[in-house]
Amino acid sequence: MVDLFELKVIEDPSYDDVYGMTQAIYAAKGVDYRTQVGAFVAGIGGSNNWKEPGGYRPHAETDALLTCAKVGISTAGETLYAPWASCVECAQDIISAGISRVVVSQGAMNSTPDDWVPKVEAGLDMLMDAGIKVEMMKPQGFTITMRDEEVEV
Repeated sequence: MVDLFELKVIEDPSYDDVYGMTQAIYAAKGVDYRTQVGAFVAGIGGSNNWKEPGGYRPHAETDALLTCAKVGISTAGETLYAPWASCVECAQDIISAGISRVVVSQGAMNSTPDDWVPKVEAGLDMLMDAGIKVEMMKPQGFTITMRDEEVEV
């Protein structure tokens, strides 16, 4: 199993990487919840901040991918940005959507709650087994909330 703290760190992020992660962070901050998670892909942001009728709250990655599908934007070959690495369910959606690269925040990954680690590591294994490149960015000077605690991302 992959160690989520040993992912490759992007030493000199491109403009696109900084922009993509910034948009994911803005999506996370959409509504003030105890845990703010956002995602950004193909010009579309997603968050865990809204509920569908019946109370289902999609995870941020799935929300961004579903929104792309709803408006007819292909995600094949795209990069998905999110502060945290994906759980198994979101990893399945990322693979199905044809995403080729996932970029996460080193600051958020270093703050992953212990009870999330097995799920995140399993999701990372799935992504990498599917040939998806997963990298971390150093914190960009923003904060998001994780279980009522501020985390630098």
